[in-house]
Amino acid sequence: TDLYSVTVIGNKSITTDTLSTALIVSGLKDGIKKVNKLDDIDAIFIDKYQKVHLSNNLKITGNNITFKNNK
Repeated sequence: TDLYSVTVIGNKSITTDTLSTALIVSGLKDGIKKVNKLDDIDAIFIDKYQKVHLSNNLKITGNNITFKNNK
């Protein structure tokens, strides 16, 4: 896989935990596509080069990662 880590943000821990594992297996490109199709789920991806990638509803502000729509 091209990912080092995936953190999934959502309302149900059983869903986020399961998705995290599935997204690592899917890889960065497919993983981001999958997350961006899901309602109320966001994710932070760290690739094997330690670069941070975010799902569409997240943004980096200074040293923080925040929601674009202020969830």
